[in-house]
Amino acid sequence: YYHTDHHDHKALAWRGGEQIMRPVLRPLLVGVVVLASVLLFFTWNGAGLIFTTTESGNWNHAPVWGGVGVPGPTDTAIINSGHVVSITYSASIDTLYLNGTFYSNDFNFTTFGDCVVNGSFYGNDSLGIEHRSLIVNETGSYHAPSEIVFVENLTLTSTSTFTDNDGEVRF
Repeated sequence: YYHTDHHDHKALAWRGGEQIMRPVLRPLLVGVVVLASVLLFFTWNGAGLIFTTTESGNWNHAPVWGGVGVPGPTDTAIINSGHVVSITYSASIDTLYLNGTFYSNDFNFTTFGDCVVNGSFYGNDSLGIEHRSLIVNETGSYHAPSEIVFVENLTLTSTSTFTDNDGEVRF
């Protein structure tokens, strides 16, 4: 026999004439804990998701981003210090906060928002790099590809490094 007491939100079960209390909210609590764990890896920012690296690897490898997927055109990506991320196909993102190292290899890479470089950005032999706003901070270094880089706004701080590798930078 099973009965729910609506006053104290516990389930009452009867076994051999003895009343046993079981919490009804336990499955709900487990669900909340699982959801909170997933939200530690990515957060809703109104426009897209925020992805943060948990290890080094390829951009399109979900475990690099905590196993929750791969950043897309409306998302923000944060590459943590000590992590090295390489793209293995052309990619677009809203905003990139680069605290580690990024290689665009032979692919196009676009940021529709800001590309904030506190680590190292290597354009390599990319077919094209495009940023709405490129900010290279004191600890950052930006090595542009040998092809064209399009930038609407460029900010370089006093000790940052910007290398164009005999390519062309258009504003």
